[in-house]
Amino acid sequence: MSEVTSWSVFILLKCGDKILLVYNKEEEKPDGKVKRAAWGLPGGKVEEDEIHNNEIEEKKALARELREETGIDLNKVRIMKHPDLYLYEDKPDWFEKKKKSRVIVLVGEIKEEIEPQPSLEADVIEGKWFPISEISKLDIYKNHLRRIQVLLNNLNKLQAED
Repeated sequence: MSEVTSWSVFILLKCGDKILLVYNKEEEKPDGKVKRAAWGLPGGKVEEDEIHNNEIEEKKALARELREETGIDLNKVRIMKHPDLYLYEDKPDWFEKKKKSRVIVLVGEIKEEIEPQPSLEADVIEGKWFPISEISKLDIYKNHLRRIQVLLNNLNKLQAED
């Protein structure tokens, strides 16, 4: 794959034993193929003004995505700053497979559930808090489920060490 041509940022947002997911709208690719509607982590593509010298301002991008898709202010979220709670992966770009997309997933906690309220311009239909035990039973994107499982396993290990 070539150099990174697009960035995405997502958050695994916890509140007690629940995590917040958003139901994404069906989306058509430039080649005519359709990305199905399904549950996933809040987040999405990083915009140009959030990238400087091929590095992103991840909190700025995440704040915008979280606000658009859920109405939740990132200032109410405690981002967990541990290397094992930070996923950083490269993959083929969703729209153009010959290009490379970089995905960052952070873990955050919030003290009280806030009712998600997606904005009208968001790519999501709704947001909802789900018990962690029910996540694998949902119609969820497989790559998002894998990321959730990796991060929750890492979080459980860290909490067991405390």
